[in-house]
Amino acid sequence: MEIRRKVNRITISLYLIAAILMSSCFTNSSRDIYILPDNYEGCVLIVFDVKKSSSKDFDNQGNRIFYIPNNGILESQFKPRYGTNLRPKFYYKNDLGLKELDYIESNQWNNDIEDSTRVASTLEYGENLKPWRSFIVGKFGDQNICSDRHKNVLNYFRNR
Repeated sequence: MEIRRKVNRITISLYLIAAILMSSCFTNSSRDIYILPDNYEGCVLIVFDVKKSSSKDFDNQGNRIFYIPNNGILESQFKPRYGTNLRPKFYYKNDLGLKELDYIESNQWNNDIEDSTRVASTLEYGENLKPWRSFIVGKFGDQNICSDRHKNVLNYFRNR
């Protein structure tokens, strides 16, 4: 009987530990926010974990803010985030403030969607010398705009 009680305690303890670990994977309530130059269209590349780069910016809710420069390449001190329960948000910044862009999954980007500028979630993480992420900002016909994205990423790292 004593052995059975110990086994039950160990089993319950393991379940509690597993529940705590699993819940910690889903409690990240902050999101990534990308601020793009007004009317920017093209491929965006973010290189993470670059010590001598832009500062780490957060809003008052703890969301990470990424200010994308005109060339679409941002070196960031942030570490990559491989999982979050909140979708990223994308904005154009102009003299009047911020304008939110539509965000769609890349497999939903088709002719049935109106031809307005949007962000396609071709969010890819790569590991070369530094972790990186890229995505497309454009209209439906622009989805091939980053077809050479991987070549551009490799060139970026070769030139560093």
